[in-house]
Amino acid sequence: MAEEVKFGQKLTRKPKKNQKGLILFPPTTDGGQITLRFLGAQRKIYQLWNTATRKFICSEGYKEGYITRVVSFVIDRADEKVKAFVCPISVFDQLGQFGSNHDFLIKRHGLKLQTRYDIQSLGETEVSQDLLDKIEITSQVYSLADIFVNNIRWELLDKESEPIDNRFDILDL
Repeated sequence: MAEEVKFGQKLTRKPKKNQKGLILFPPTTDGGQITLRFLGAQRKIYQLWNTATRKFICSEGYKEGYITRVVSFVIDRADEKVKAFVCPISVFDQLGQFGSNHDFLIKRHGLKLQTRYDIQSLGETEVSQDLLDKIEITSQVYSLADIFVNNIRWELLDKESEPIDNRFDILDL
């Protein structure tokens, strides 16, 4: 049975605490840098630059002309937010000697075909089990391939999705 309300009664919505999904790209300018820490599993996707639309097209499977990228969830140390990261394979190959439990400084040198990245480990860092659990839950709902290939809008989830019992929950805008 629906709860009775009266005019003048303060009604509040449940606050939405989930962080909206953000995407982090490698530095785009010569001398640019980012600091990050990888979370969860990494996946391989393929990208092709579309000169007509000036956007990347992503694919889960290799196609002629596409280049390999590695995607992962990361903590962007600039703002301490979790983001989905597109990593060039030249960067990922350099990271392999350290493992995923390090903070990394990634610096870009050069432009276009002359681009090179320098990787520096800033040492091992700890991540809370709570954040690791959020990444696990988020990964089950939003696959990295869907985020990049299908442009799915994602958010960092703190609990597993529950079935909707009340149709009016859908309409609560």
